[in-house]
Amino acid sequence: MFSQPVVFVVGAGASAEYNMPVGSELKTKIASAVGFLDADGRPSGDRDLYKLLVDRFGISIEKYVGAGNALAKVIPSFDSIDQARNWFSSRPEVIELGKVAIVREILKSERGSLLFSTIDPRKIPGNDFSGTWLPYLLSMAMGSQKMDQVETAFNNLTIVNFNYDRTIEHFLYSQIQKNFDLAESNTKRVLSGLKIIRPYGTVGALEWQGDAALPFGAELGSDHDALFSASKNLRTYTEGTMLQMEIQDAMQRARMVVFLGFGFHPENMKLLRVRGAESWHRAMATVVRMDSENYPIMKAAISMVVGCLPPNDPQLLNWYAHRLMIEMKPALMATAVL
Repeated sequence: MFSQPVVFVVGAGASAEYNMPVGSELKTKIASAVGFLDADGRPSGDRDLYKLLVDRFGISIEKYVGAGNALAKVIPSFDSIDQARNWFSSRPEVIELGKVAIVREILKSERGSLLFSTIDPRKIPGNDFSGTWLPYLLSMAMGSQKMDQVETAFNNLTIVNFNYDRTIEHFLYSQIQKNFDLAESNTKRVLSGLKIIRPYGTVGALEWQGDAALPFGAELGSDHDALFSASKNLRTYTEGTMLQMEIQDAMQRARMVVFLGFGFHPENMKLLRVRGAESWHRAMATVVRMDSENYPIMKAAISMVVGCLPPNDPQLLNWYAHRLMIEMKPALMATAVL
């Protein structure tokens, strides 16, 4: 277990290990879905989504066609779908349509992910997940625990999750039951100690998390009420800042901050930045596909966000999330007890 506070900052690159889309893929999918008219004015985009909007808005559909085309046009100019939505903060119909399209794409991606089971969608399939990061997180959290103390396993762990999907909760809930032979009620109590902060929200709670649940990979079909209800769980960047104090409190207490598959977008870095530096703050980050010429400046930027002081510069590792969890386990566990 982590005997001192540890924070994992999770981006799309971590979920990509489960066949979820990275940010560039998600924004491309959204742009393709909401571009309801092509350059010649012919029908285009996701026609099922278009029909769903017609059923919901009737004669007002033209407003949403315009919103979709505007969003589709501007998306390529931004690094993420969140930045594109933020651009249209003054146009509520664009924000609303963007959220709806995100929910559809995330649920579709969950159905196509490594964690979706057609036999029992409440559980993950019995695959080999050694090439993904969550088994190692679970191992670290449960290591050295006693059966009668298992409910404290996640008490010092906080995850700041910038993704919309539920891969973390879905994996842990299923795998804890399987690996440790715990009943559902006990598993819920174990996971109640895990704090997950989602600046941009999520597509919904899973079935075991309470009322108004949305199953992992749910197929909503033409149920526009359910779709629009789920879209209300998502937040824009401005709405995400409401959680800034909670995020910064967790970051300030953390002995170690681990960035997994994170994009380091400026607005997200601002949300994370602590109020002061401490000599005992440590950080490490995956930086796959980042040119090493960026490393000196990135180390300085991460140091400011986490509050690291020299000589404890952040470690930048050209590894995927699961390899960091494997190779750096000794350092992670050592830092967690200092």
